[in-house]
Amino acid sequence: MKRAFTYLELISTIAIMAIIFSIAILKVGTIDEIKERAEFRTIVNDIKYARNLAIVSKSNVEFQVVVTDFNGYKIFQAGEKINKEVKKVELEKLRRVNTTYYDEQLHFKNDGMPNKGGRIEYKGKKKYYTVTIGVASGKVYIRGER
Repeated sequence: MKRAFTYLELISTIAIMAIIFSIAILKVGTIDEIKERAEFRTIVNDIKYARNLAIVSKSNVEFQVVVTDFNGYKIFQAGEKINKEVKKVELEKLRRVNTTYYDEQLHFKNDGMPNKGGRIEYKGKKKYYTVTIGVASGKVYIRGER
């Protein structure tokens, strides 16, 4: 007796495989979003770190947004003769698209106050993320995706 697959068995197998593949594809998109959000949280935490470093060390600290030689940012601490690079981060998922800092530098004075308030905007694959720094307090406000 010859054994073969029925049409119904083939269709149900293909449907199950399609469901499994669609779940896998959705997870890949979700992983990218999670990485973008984690990178954005790192940016926010590093701006807070730069502010706290200025207060603790009683020196000026600069958060410099760089897009010319690499996509990322640097944190500098003011020294007597030269500025010391404290941290350099290269971004993988996010790209800076806009900033209100004309020289692309956010300076924190030794009391934690910024030189001026402003906004830095980053773009992920599908979403925009915005960091806003308060004028007088230096408090960091975040606005997620839009």
